[in-house]
Amino acid sequence: MNQSIRAASRHHQAGRRGEAEKICRQVLDQQPNHPEALSLLGILEAQAGRLEIAIDLIRRAVQLRPDFSEAWGNLGCVLVNQGKLVEAVAAYRRLIELRCADAVPHYAMGLILRDLGRMDEAIAALSHATQLKPDFAQAHFKLGMALRSKGRLDEAIAAYSRTIALKPDLADAHNNLANVLRDKRLLDEAIVEYTKAIQLKGDDPVAHLNLGNALSHRDRFAEAASEYARALQFKEDFFEAHNQLGLALANLQRYEEALVEHGHALALRPNDPVAHETLGTTLLLKHDMAEAAASFRRALSLESGSTTAWNGLGVALQALGQFDESSDCLRRALAISPDKAFFHKNLITSIRQEADPAQVERLTHLLNQSDLPANDRVDAGFALGKLLDDSDRFDEAFASYAKANALFKQWRAAEGRCYDAIAVHRMVDQMIASFTRHFFAERRGWGDTSELPVFIVGMPRSALHWSNKSPRATRRSLEQESCRI
Repeated sequence: MNQSIRAASRHHQAGRRGEAEKICRQVLDQQPNHPEALSLLGILEAQAGRLEIAIDLIRRAVQLRPDFSEAWGNLGCVLVNQGKLVEAVAAYRRLIELRCADAVPHYAMGLILRDLGRMDEAIAALSHATQLKPDFAQAHFKLGMALRSKGRLDEAIAAYSRTIALKPDLADAHNNLANVLRDKRLLDEAIVEYTKAIQLKGDDPVAHLNLGNALSHRDRFAEAASEYARALQFKEDFFEAHNQLGLALANLQRYEEALVEHGHALALRPNDPVAHETLGTTLLLKHDMAEAAASFRRALSLESGSTTAWNGLGVALQALGQFDESSDCLRRALAISPDKAFFHKNLITSIRQEADPAQVERLTHLLNQSDLPANDRVDAGFALGKLLDDSDRFDEAFASYAKANALFKQWRAAEGRCYDAIAVHRMVDQMIASFTRHFFAERRGWGDTSELPVFIVGMPRSALHWSNKSPRATRRSLEQESCRI
């Protein structure tokens, strides 16, 4: 009988499933409880798509021979294919008991536990696989994915780096390593890894999208736009690439081209809240506040919990002079994400308010939280300074502004950014083009009705203001962006 099973296995390995099945059934006709024949026939039934029959056959095999490790592995595999993951875990646990020094069952168990959302157990299983077989590149790769999902970024970087050391030509490993580096805001390092991924697999639209996103975060919008365009060369209906290309073009002030790309994105997904929200952002950059507000309202009608859409709507309404509704929108964003410093800053800079002790405490905590990204700490510092300034707590306000400005300077230096005269001239030209006589005529009712002159001393946006009222400390410090949502 064993000779017959060996013959059936050779037929199976050669792709002659019919011959293999015939032999298995002949064996079972003579010995209905032959474990090897039951297990092999179960695999043949699974390959034919008859999974329930396959499971019954392989279960009989392991019941007859509980130490049949190959059958336990086959049973686990078929259960996974049928979506019975919890039962598959039990099968692989038994296989691990029988083959505890084999890395493959631990690896398979890790993948199943990950799919079940039991991430800590998945990480333990995948880690065990890599310990048993240190050169198991795919186990290191999957371990990196699991670690990233748990926010264990440094460990994920180590896992992906080990994968690359074992398989330097694995494009997905470079791409995933870049994703983690981006999560840690190590954007230059991420750009290097995305570029390597593209060199290895240049026709991957996702890699081009990811590189474009990293370049956009570094304000390298022209290069980002090129990467999004390359992604679209390989996948014309790539929603995310159209969406992000529109935003990159808007940052380059190529607004009409940007709107065309947003149109493509909306044609692909007309009811996607992200598409309407991103269009709203482009319209903000275009200074078309009424249309921007309409886009953000549409996004919120599709997804009412979007903090960035509430914030964007608040910014647009503020520019339209609808201050009460603007404040309400910004408060909605804060209610959902109370630790988002930028939302605090937008609300605080839109209205004058007394310093609430709880708000002061929260912003102080964010400003002093050393593990928080630098831009969030900077936003917290500017928001806190404005809040304290409004409450006539000038010394505290000055200290907050000074700390925020110092952090901002350190952040820019760490990213290799320095004074760019061309960029400053471009910003000034844009301000001149935006703030026309017509612009101010539309907003005649805003502000103080007094006609007494105002004398401003100092650099733009960092002045000591003198008016018909008592002198006040500066209300605004130089911020890194004029319109960021």
